[in-house]
Amino acid sequence: MGLLARIRWFLACLTDRQTPWTGKLLVAVALLYMVLPFDLLADTVPVLGWFDDATVALILGTLAYRLVPKEVAERLAREIGGKKS
Repeated sequence: MGLLARIRWFLACLTDRQTPWTGKLLVAVALLYMVLPFDLLADTVPVLGWFDDATVALILGTLAYRLVPKEVAERLAREIGGKKS
């Protein structure tokens, strides 16, 4: 599944009724961390500023993915046209 398909999958998880609230919370926090102006390391620091954004989003995204029931993950992947998760 490509990057855009994964982003669409996570957004679909936010609106799906079968996604546990803990998974929704982690997805929301990851998305907010990526777009809000405060970071662990400022984005003005070359490379490291972007690396911390990617690392935090990856960790939170992985945790959220593990909290989504397998049946829901596969259904959402089919709905957005990605491969089975």
